[in-house]
Amino acid sequence: MRVLHLTRDFPPDGAGGISTAAAGMVAALRDGGVPAAVISFDHWRRREQGAPLVVEPGGDEVALRIRRGAPLAAIESSARRFCPDVVHLHHENLWSFADALRSTLGCPIVYTTHVLHDGDGGASGGEQRIALRYADLIAAPSRSAAAEIAAVGVATPIHVVPNVVAAGAPGVRDGAPLGLFAGRFDHAKGIDTLFDVMDAALRAHPELRFAIAGGLPASGKRERRWPRRWHERADPAHAGRVQFHGWLDRGALSALYARAHVQIVPSRRETFGLSAAEGMAHGLPIVATRAGALPEIIEDGATGFLCAPGDAAAIAERVLALVRDPDRAAQMGALGAAIVAQRFSAAAVRPQLVAAYEAALTSRAGNCKSE
Repeated sequence: MRVLHLTRDFPPDGAGGISTAAAGMVAALRDGGVPAAVISFDHWRRREQGAPLVVEPGGDEVALRIRRGAPLAAIESSARRFCPDVVHLHHENLWSFADALRSTLGCPIVYTTHVLHDGDGGASGGEQRIALRYADLIAAPSRSAAAEIAAVGVATPIHVVPNVVAAGAPGVRDGAPLGLFAGRFDHAKGIDTLFDVMDAALRAHPELRFAIAGGLPASGKRERRWPRRWHERADPAHAGRVQFHGWLDRGALSALYARAHVQIVPSRRETFGLSAAEGMAHGLPIVATRAGALPEIIEDGATGFLCAPGDAAAIAERVLALVRDPDRAAQMGALGAAIVAQRFSAAAVRPQLVAAYEAALTSRAGNCKSE
């Protein structure tokens, strides 16, 4: 079996959740002897015109990196050289390319719903509805995401295939307690709730600090608004106790996970909860909401705490309880790391990925037409 992945970005050029999830799946397949190639539309925008910048590194790490434009002929030529049995689509904006490859090569499309769009969802929401309807198989990252897809009447077969979560480095958690948020700055991720949590927790604990990693990689201007909003509302006495790190590469983010004492995940929607799972892999207790898939990852009272979405007071109370009881925090973190290793390692997820591909192949007859 040979699998071609289409994604919007791919490490090291991308550090967001979809990029990380796609890279984890590709590595899991390759480690298991399943050939996997990548066509990555790095920072690509449909409206951009002109000749694309295409990079073809050696070693089959990434077949193509597309920066501008949409050269279908080059994409099809690269795909033919690799000759996939399955096309794995990681972003609905790339549906037209996946569909063209299916028509040309006869390969089924497996579509992972890394994000589920609210309501109309604009252009991405419309493309997602098409992908959900016409893919050969949907790989939902969680039972919660699968149920949400099924609830809207999608007839496409759905398999639950979680993300791969890499093992974390042992933490060195000395010094003043550090709370961590890692993720995108938007309403769905609860960044407004996070600010309320920090306000309350910083007032209650004179030594507590917070580190904020992430942002909005597609819009630096919008990303810079959020630190300004925090500084405009924060008590001046707290100014030096919150640090915005921006988007970090995997090594720097791993080091930050290893230094933190507790992670806050105040999301309103989560199809999987990759940031929470990564924190757990590094031995962090998680204080999160009961949104989406988070209760499937975090066991309330055992590996962290779960609160109602938007309940900043409850989240802050749980954060303070953990920083004041480091022994309990360490116990929760150790159990969380063991659970992530058992459920989300490459060895655990690879058979589920392969089973999804085999089901898609069974549902769609056709052989790759190689050059």
